[in-house]
Amino acid sequence: MGSAVKVGRRAWLAGGFAVPLAIALVGASVPAMAAQGAGGAVAPGWSSSKCPEPDARTLPAKAPGKAAKAAKAKKAAKPANSCSGQKGDRGPQGPKGDRGPKGDRGPQGPKGDRGPKGDRGPNGAHGPCEDIDTALGLSDTEFSVVLHRGRTTLGVRETAPIGSYTWKDLTTQLNPGHPRNACGVSIDAVGFTVYVKVLTTTGDVFENQCTYTPAAVLTCPSGWTAIIRP
Repeated sequence: MGSAVKVGRRAWLAGGFAVPLAIALVGASVPAMAAQGAGGAVAPGWSSSKCPEPDARTLPAKAPGKAAKAAKAKKAAKPANSCSGQKGDRGPQGPKGDRGPKGDRGPQGPKGDRGPKGDRGPNGAHGPCEDIDTALGLSDTEFSVVLHRGRTTLGVRETAPIGSYTWKDLTTQLNPGHPRNACGVSIDAVGFTVYVKVLTTTGDVFENQCTYTPAAVLTCPSGWTAIIRP
């Protein structure tokens, strides 16, 4: 009987201790439920499953083969975390860097083709006109005509023996009509008459004639006459 009393007493103590503990647990859960019902849902914190702590790192299990690719694609498609802070302003642009060294010069390209020949330009201004001509006459005489600085001069000398020239200016007032633009000259001796011709820069031809004696004395009274242009 004594043992039966001990067993019953132990059961009563255990039961009496369990009842207050259950009441205490129920009392602790009631305010939490009441707060949830009255104030609505509470925003999750960093310790929740939606917004894990920034320092918390969870290493996913390595997925073999296609599973790894699918997991990588799923991670790439995941929207941006709404718990992250606002993106900051862009910082100022840094200073411009130094210019790099000049590169090596490349090889020279091939020579291009020669272009077509251009058109011929207009004729330039006529240069200074200088000319001379010589002819043999009768009685061992020689005649030379010289055009120099716009003036025409006729010379005569003996050839047996050879003597010095005697010059006669054919552009004086005694021989009028000499062209100012004379540029070429020629001479011819027929009998005791000498014919002198000049060519101008415009293509006109003028002629003068002189007679001479066996002693090589010249007479030029005619002056210059224009000849029909060639």
